Amino acid sequence: MVWQQRALIILTIVSIGLIWFVPSALATGPIALDGSFGDWGGQANVDDPQGDAKNNPTDLQKFYFATNPDDETAYFMVERWLGGAQPINLRLYIDTNNNGVFNETSDRMVDLRYKPNKNDSDVDVGLFDGSETFLSSITRDIDWGESEGEGGIRVEWGVSFEQLGILPNQTIRVYVQTMDGNNPSDRVPDNGDIQWSPATALGVPLLILLILAGAGWLFYQRKKVT
Repeated sequence: MVWQQRALIILTIVSIGLIWFVPSALATGPIALDGSFGDWGGQANVDDPQGDAKNNPTDLQKFYFATNPDDETAYFMVERWLGGAQPINLRLYIDTNNNGVFNETSDRMVDLRYKPNKNDSDVDVGLFDGSETFLSSITRDIDWGESEGEGGIRVEWGVSFEQLGILPNQTIRVYVQTMDGNNPSDRVPDNGDIQWSPATALGVPLLILLILAGAGWLFYQRKKVT
């Protein structure tokens, strides 16, 4: 009975700790591809220093990545240091089998062209395999970025797991780079890549639920004994 009491106390403390220290991303709403960016607050991201690109319009500041519960889509967003009306061409490279090689036919490259207009934006997104063979157009002329009046700094997009050829929770590697014509300009991260397992459910709330359920079961067993 003593071990049950101790286990109950430990599980309760862990549950409370998780509730208090869950990342702020869990408090944000689901990502919506609408050219508004408040839903990206607290999501996983990587910073990039200013001044490491070939020119100002292609100089990235942040790269974000996220998923929504029960939604088999990987969402991405980039923020550059300076924007305005300057268009930008981005390439997102995805190593789908997590082997550190990005140019296999099973891998994916997402090509994005973002042009801020005065009151909206035009975003084109195309999908290629790792050898840069065209697979399909994801979208054209859609308003997924800030307008010139809003700063022309941020743009978002999404790619379904099916289009990427991956399953939920499958570990992949990603990096994003801007292009200066046909040449790379800036890259996030500057070296290496980001390992990520896109999921369709938020793992920490589920973990909390399981811990609380376990604590409740132990409490119930303890009452039965006494």
